[in-house]
Amino acid sequence: MSSITILPPTTTSASSSSNYYPNINIPPFRPSYLSAN
Repeated sequence: MSSITILPPTTTSASSSSNYYPNINIPPFRPSYLSAN
């Protein structure tokens, strides 16, 4: 759950929480997400 905080403010929508996984592969946050997980 805390991984959501790594996402940029562009996905502040609660509905995007389900799509934040695929979205994290687009920005450079991808390596940060893997490291956080």
